[in-house]
Amino acid sequence: MVRLASVQHNGMTKLVAQLSSEKGGGYCDLTSIASNVREFFIVEGLIQANELIAQTSLSSSSNYISADDCHLLAPIDGSLVGKFLCIGMNYKDHCTEQNVEIPTEPLVFSKFASDCIVGPGDAVAKDEHTEKLDYEVELGVVIGASVPRYTSKEDVHKYVGGFTVIHDVSARDWQLEKNGGQWLLGKSMDGYAPIGPVIVTTDDFSIEDAHKTGIRCRVNGETLQESNTEQLVFGVDEIVAFVSRFMTLRPGDVIATGTPPGVGCFRNPPRWLMPGDMVECEIDGIGTLTTPIVGPLAKSGLEHTCDNIALSCQQPVSAIGRLSTKVTTCIVTGGARGIGYGIAARLGMEGAKRVAIVDLDITSIEAACKKLNESVPNCRYSGEVCDVGDYKAVSETWTKIATSNGDKIDILVQAAGIVGSTGVKTEDVDPDNFEAVFRVNVHGIFNGCKAALPYMRKK
Repeated sequence: MVRLASVQHNGMTKLVAQLSSEKGGGYCDLTSIASNVREFFIVEGLIQANELIAQTSLSSSSNYISADDCHLLAPIDGSLVGKFLCIGMNYKDHCTEQNVEIPTEPLVFSKFASDCIVGPGDAVAKDEHTEKLDYEVELGVVIGASVPRYTSKEDVHKYVGGFTVIHDVSARDWQLEKNGGQWLLGKSMDGYAPIGPVIVTTDDFSIEDAHKTGIRCRVNGETLQESNTEQLVFGVDEIVAFVSRFMTLRPGDVIATGTPPGVGCFRNPPRWLMPGDMVECEIDGIGTLTTPIVGPLAKSGLEHTCDNIALSCQQPVSAIGRLSTKVTTCIVTGGARGIGYGIAARLGMEGAKRVAIVDLDITSIEAACKKLNESVPNCRYSGEVCDVGDYKAVSETWTKIATSNGDKIDILVQAAGIVGSTGVKTEDVDPDNFEAVFRVNVHGIFNGCKAALPYMRKK
């Protein structure tokens, strides 16, 4: 099995294969075989790639690229994708969630690949055009060879190059309520198709494997979608065969095969994505695709200058690197869940070397660190149990963290906070809970700052 990826390395975009931890992690440079995924499939580079991977390791090959020395991109650039097709209503449990009949044939729509596709860690903007931004995790199919018209489902395996993870970002107001009921605008805004982190080839992850694997989506560490591709209404073979009745599929074409239940629009109340959210789309056997949600895009023209200045800190930018030469140690209180989890993930993606997750529940801390270390391998996440309302405990914890990191703390984010019971609005807090709220939300912030400042002042 080859886990194809694209990286920016030494000023160049390179086709690479993700290496196993036994080989030191990182990547094997495949540019001697092909310059991109589409070309890789056209030249049938699988055998050569496996040979090159076998010769590559951390200590023994000039083909080795460290993950620390490159920036991960979308595994296939949007300019190489001729058709980006999507299948709606394709999970039985998703149909049940909506109380609608299971389709009798695939519901096909499309995205514009050239500007929709972005890579792992790239930010997606929730701009002013939508108030109902939603998430969808999907199994992606990448075509490896031209699919002739009227191909039978028994022959589809000959033409599938590999599988990936797709985040089908959706503006539900524009998909379902506006534009005359046409889905296109709600599905095709810039950046609405994060893809990656890799494309797994079919020599070890077959169509049969793709039909029986776990699929899930988390927002700020909370699992909101959880299913299995066994729930697909139409499998990959059926979808490709159906589409071939109408058009020829070419190498590099992409098909998103539908999403399981749990999307935001069918929750009560609805769960819309907001700036600051961190979305993780995960498929067993492929990997985890991480997408931060940011604020509106800046507009062109002098008349928008003032508005753009206000938005500048929320611009979608390359999600790795702004902290890489400056920050080694961060602390995030309340980082095991909610917005704190999203902030912790973002710090690592921006280049922080270590992020300490501080919370009260060790099980939640361990689960968060495990997910974050898998999703953001360039950063080391560790956890500490600490009651932020107790200054002595905070001081000892901050000292422990700083001592193990050159006696310094670079960034402190205090996301811990309560309003009585979890999820209760401030105006609904029982007055009997006031002391507990004040202890965490006010004393906790004071304690954190007081304990951190001596280490933050050090050069």
